[in-house]
Amino acid sequence: MVAIKDIQEIMDMAKFQPDEKEFFEELYASFCKNAELIRLADETQELFVTHADTRAPRSRICEITGANSYSIDMLLLIYFAVDLRKRYAERGYSDEFFCEMLGSLRCKLDECKAVFGVFGTFVFGSFRTLYTFESFFIGRLQYEDRILSFDYKDIAKKGDKIVGLHIPSTGPLTPESVDASLERAYKFYKPDGDGYLVLHCHSWMIYPPLYALFPDNSNLQKFYHRFDIVWQEEDERNDDLWRIFNTMDTDISKYPQDTTLRRNFYEYVKSGKKLGYGFGMIAYKPKK
Repeated sequence: MVAIKDIQEIMDMAKFQPDEKEFFEELYASFCKNAELIRLADETQELFVTHADTRAPRSRICEITGANSYSIDMLLLIYFAVDLRKRYAERGYSDEFFCEMLGSLRCKLDECKAVFGVFGTFVFGSFRTLYTFESFFIGRLQYEDRILSFDYKDIAKKGDKIVGLHIPSTGPLTPESVDASLERAYKFYKPDGDGYLVLHCHSWMIYPPLYALFPDNSNLQKFYHRFDIVWQEEDERNDDLWRIFNTMDTDISKYPQDTTLRRNFYEYVKSGKKLGYGFGMIAYKPKK
């Protein structure tokens, strides 16, 4: 059984607020009173880190506790993180580096509160690669092992190992924070010789039709310009609108328009246009 003090320490490292900590401490206290819940948590962890289906034990935990499934999922991730911290140390990673990974808990908790008003996470599965050392938070950005599915110019060939790039909602996407992250990622992944670190990103942020919606000279525009956009697709369902408006409601008349970005996206969607995804590449070397 994981000690409550270890759960508390993970939440402190992830910068949970006092009310959030209190909520999950009370939820975990109920686990500690029921050996079946601890057994199910351990079973879920084993399935999670081996890329197996976790739905059955998670559903059973929700049934026993009566708690919201998003809250259970976040508690499980906190619970798993106690062991993950040890595995980070075994690989020679610092506690500071581990804390960066815990930024994923912080930002997904914030998203769940904003969208559903619940302490938890609605993207449990997205954490799996972070807990299996297949992806890492390095400063402002998240990186993930990938295999290139096509030839990219004369820089990389189909089948080459490259790095996927994700943009977590951890704060402003300033050029300085992106530069610092890319420089650290270059040192972390260590391309052969002084070659390029080849990265790709699949995101609404680099979908060309949306560029005009970004405020002039904004961080979003500057981020977009880093990429060579090699492919794009429209999203008929506008699945990522929640990222701009913090709601899953499909009634756009209810969308907040309190920022320039939100007002621009509101008018865009109101006119019947769709969001989409750009597939962008970066061939990166630090400046000398």
